[in-house]
Order: sequence, then structure tokens, then C-alpha cells
Amino acid sequence: MKQVTPVDALRMAIKKAGGQSALARRLSEQKQSARISTANVWNWLHRDLKVPAEHCPDIEAVTGVKCEELYPNANWGVLRGTAKTEGRSELS
Repeated sequence: MKQVTPVDALRMAIKKAGGQSALARRLSEQKQSARISTANVWNWLHRDLKVPAEHCPDIEAVTGVKCEELYPNANWGVLRGTAKTEGRSELS
């Protein structure tokens, strides 16, 4: 089975959203504090070849494409509560 690359995952997200403009619009609505432009999405796809990690949870929320596929180098287990930790630190 072929490994899904981050660019493939972004293409899937764009398709599920209905295009680059639609994905940008839906992300802007999701974030409310930050405007994501069609140019941002184009740059992720053609120049950067990846989505910045901070946008992955919102892309997953609006398209269902997993953060792990969009940005595989991050420890998404922390976000999901499934990460294994070596020890616990106490806050006092």
C-alpha cells in the first residue's frame, strides 16, 4: 500500500473542502482570529509542500483528513491524549 505524503493529504483536504478557495474560507471561519487566504493554501501545496502544524487540527476538523497525514513529524498523540510519557511532572 502506498504511503500518503503530506502533499497527498493536503490534496485530499482540498478536494473534500471543494477546492483551495473553499478550504481557505472554511479555515478562516474555523479560526476566526486568523484569515487563511487561497494564496496560503496554494503556497502550502506548491511552495512549502506541507501545511504548518498549527493549521492541521483545523484542517482535520473541517475535512476529516488526519493531522498525522498532513504533518507526520509532529507528536499528535499529545493532542489526542494517546502519547506515552516517560514521567510526569508536578505543577506546584
